Amino acid sequence: MSHVMHYGDLSIANEFVADFQGWKKGPEQFVPDYEKNEGGAWPSRDIPLLMLEKQYQEEDGMHQKFEIRRQIRKLERKREYLHNFMKKLVERIIHDPVQQRRIMNVHPETINDFQCHDKLLKAFHKICFNLAKVSSLEKNNLLLAHSIQ
Repeated sequence: MSHVMHYGDLSIANEFVADFQGWKKGPEQFVPDYEKNEGGAWPSRDIPLLMLEKQYQEEDGMHQKFEIRRQIRKLERKREYLHNFMKKLVERIIHDPVQQRRIMNVHPETINDFQCHDKLLKAFHKICFNLAKVSSLEKNNLLLAHSIQ
């Protein structure tokens, strides 16, 4: 079963989009570079890492640069560990590979059952990680939300 949903008039599904929008190319749209986005919004889980990278670029002293680089690597290792932990957790709970990918990659926009979500977060906090101390857990919190949908 595909995760793709179809809506509307499916009788035009085999038609070319250009038949409706025209065949001429439009002007190229500007796509901001994520790495160089000065004034835009960043995912909150990335803020600590971005701040460290900015400090590293602005620092002149070799010893301070070394210390900041060490902090960046530590944060990246924690994220990688947490990602691998969540992946293994999903693989142990859900045995269907298609469902595993869906849970890991497609996140709900809202939480429908707050009591269930609260119980799940408290159990996760007690058994696995102290959620308050783990920055970058926002994305994985969505994973937990998805698992109860």
